[in-house]
Amino acid sequence: MKTCARDTSRLVLETLADSPRHGRGIIGDARRISGGRVRLRAGALYAALDRLQAEGLVETAHETVVDGRPLRYYRARPAAPDRRRPARSARPAVRTVPCGPCGRTDRPPSPPPAPASVPSPSPTSSPTSSPSPTSSSSSSPSPTSSPSASGRTASAPSRLAWLDALRGIAAMMVVLDHASSAFLPGFRRQLMPWFDCGRYGVVLFFLVSGYVIPASLERRGSVRAFWIGRAFRMYPLWAAAVSAVTLLYLTGHAQLRAEWPDASAASVAAAVLAHVTLLQELLGTESVLIVLWTLSYEVCFYLLTVALFAFRRHQRSAPVAVSLAGLSVLALAAGAFAGTPRPSALSAAVGTVPLTFAAAAVLAAAVCCSLARSRSLRVCGAVLGAGLVLVLVPFNGTVPPWEGLLILAVMFLGTAVHRADHGRSPGRSAAPAAAAVLASALVCAAAYGGSGFNRRGWTVAFVLAALTFWAGRALRHRRLPRPLTGLGTISYSVYLLHPMLLAAAGAAVRSPGRGGLAAASGFLAVLLPLCVLTHRYIEAPGQAWGRRLADRAGRTPSRE
Repeated sequence: MKTCARDTSRLVLETLADSPRHGRGIIGDARRISGGRVRLRAGALYAALDRLQAEGLVETAHETVVDGRPLRYYRARPAAPDRRRPARSARPAVRTVPCGPCGRTDRPPSPPPAPASVPSPSPTSSPTSSPSPTSSSSSSPSPTSSPSASGRTASAPSRLAWLDALRGIAAMMVVLDHASSAFLPGFRRQLMPWFDCGRYGVVLFFLVSGYVIPASLERRGSVRAFWIGRAFRMYPLWAAAVSAVTLLYLTGHAQLRAEWPDASAASVAAAVLAHVTLLQELLGTESVLIVLWTLSYEVCFYLLTVALFAFRRHQRSAPVAVSLAGLSVLALAAGAFAGTPRPSALSAAVGTVPLTFAAAAVLAAAVCCSLARSRSLRVCGAVLGAGLVLVLVPFNGTVPPWEGLLILAVMFLGTAVHRADHGRSPGRSAAPAAAAVLASALVCAAAYGGSGFNRRGWTVAFVLAALTFWAGRALRHRRLPRPLTGLGTISYSVYLLHPMLLAAAGAAVRSPGRGGLAAASGFLAVLLPLCVLTHRYIEAPGQAWGRRLADRAGRTPSRE
């Protein structure tokens, strides 16, 4: 019998009311409780678990490995006590299981149940604690993205609110960095030597991405569903923003940031292909929007995460973060002796066009192999993807090699923190990895002598971003201001669209007397409503399509 999403969530809660269970156990108990009338599919089950985890009703209890395959147990979280009412029995509030789309109960008659409008899981479990502008609702849903959010206990803050708050802060700091050059150039000249606000926002985004994205892969246990979710999260708004700025350029209303002196068909095709792969930053192609460079490192992080999953080393996030931080120091030392490679050194050596087509072919092969059922093909895809990352990041980025490796270390540090928060880290603490990454960053920043490098501003931004992330994590069980978390919900739109608006404004905002706080306020007054609209009509529908396709992919039998 088919069930609606709300009925499935209630059924899952009832199966978890007594003790933790893994996915197959939940499916079996659901069938038993409903008298054989409900047969949950894997895709519907894990979609329901994602929703319940987003609402703070379910958490991961523990994880074991059986025959080399991770087996995750889930448990219900206790409801926040209501001190206005006398204590009642600890019996779960969800006592009947609606087995049809209309809420009809097919279970045998039982004593009159308590109202089930607010599911109240068993009190025998303990609490636990996912944009990034690229974070997905299928992998890191926002507090307002769940269709059953009304079922959450009113007094309990969302587990994800602190991450949305961090995204909102990061997005606005990046906007400040870029908009201040147009509206407040004097303020920017005084601020930047002391604090690089753009780098602060980017590092904070990378920490949040590392915290939430690998968890989405491991929750579903399906690489296919992971890539589907990522594609439908990133590409719809990316395509809209790039198309809009290109249209403004063709109509003479904006200037493209990228300028390609070679306008041959091969060069244009290579530039388009580099942007479609999202690796343009690492393929010697200038981005049409200044913020797109960070998406290149996001894709590299995805490739490494999938590679670790294929090799069943995905739980070793802290050692990976420490190793990448160590490689950043070695890259800096190698540059001191042999000379720092020029930006996009590989593109200069072999040519941008052949490198772009070769990298796109390797990327396509890596992703396709990672989707295969054969373990040997998945391992082959993992090697291709990781090899592509370890070649492009140190040798063909526009940032110094040590900084590119450090960016990846920061994202894996976020993953290590997530594991420590959920009790899945061997040492149950991410502090040693955090200390190693921070020490490597400080050493590299102090020793690097590249021209144009703002050592003090970069160092202050990196340290403050790490402290902000730790402060947000410390406040994750507290209620945060709704405007801040709402800003985090639209942070991806804010991140991608603000440079497009600045490009459209063009020389008008740089004219004498056109800047100042009034102009900056007007810019925000246009930007934020526009981002609300794009989130509602572009991001949210794309995420919904991604969830449906990922659920179908999750139902496909897999040997992962």
